[in-house]
Parts: sequence; C-alpha cells; structure tokens
Amino acid sequence: MTIKMRALQAQKQRNMRCTFLKFIDGISGRHLPKLFKALDAYSLGKGPIIRYYVSQALQQLKRFYSAIRRFHPELQAFIKEEMQRNELTAAFVNDELVFFLASAFITFPVLGAWMLLLT
Repeated sequence: MTIKMRALQAQKQRNMRCTFLKFIDGISGRHLPKLFKALDAYSLGKGPIIRYYVSQALQQLKRFYSAIRRFHPELQAFIKEEMQRNELTAAFVNDELVFFLASAFITFPVLGAWMLLLT
C-alpha cells in the first residue's frame, strides 16, 4: 500500500514540474470554484439549472485535465521518437519544441471543436 502511495506522490511531483500543468491545476483547483460561486450568486432564481450545467462542465474539465496529465508525457515521447526517425526534423529535436508540439496536438482540436460549437 505504501509503495503505491509513494509512486503516486512521485508521479504527482513529476507532473507538477511542468509549468503548463501547474497552471491548469491552479485554474481547476482555485479559480474555477470562485467563478462558480460568483455565477451562483448572480443566477437570479435559476440556481439549480445553472448549478447542474456548471457541475457537468466542471466534471468534464476534470476528466480532460486528468487525461492531459496522463497522456502528455507519452505523446511527448512519441513525438520525439518520430522526429528523431526523420532526417529532416532530427536536427530540431529538443525538449521545448517537443513539449510545444505535444501541447498543440492536444489544444488545437479542442479549440477547433469549441469554435465549431460556438458558430
């Protein structure tokens, strides 16, 4: 049991070295609950309806964040390996570029879907 807990703590510390993950953790842990409290105060009698949709959105955000934390390092390793296999991109492989590309592969489809839903 203690080995699992230590492994979980080590993984959390490894994930928290990444500034992007620190930023997302700060948003989901501190700022979103404050925003939802403010929205609840201004709901003008529609509290239960808004609370339902806000809780659903928060659940989806938590699931998305946990998936990002789980798969981002794997995606980075895959991108780095594929870039090293190609002779044109092998010269450009570094940790910063690989991190940016992995983040872009995660972020751009989500933003594209969001923009499609908003139109």
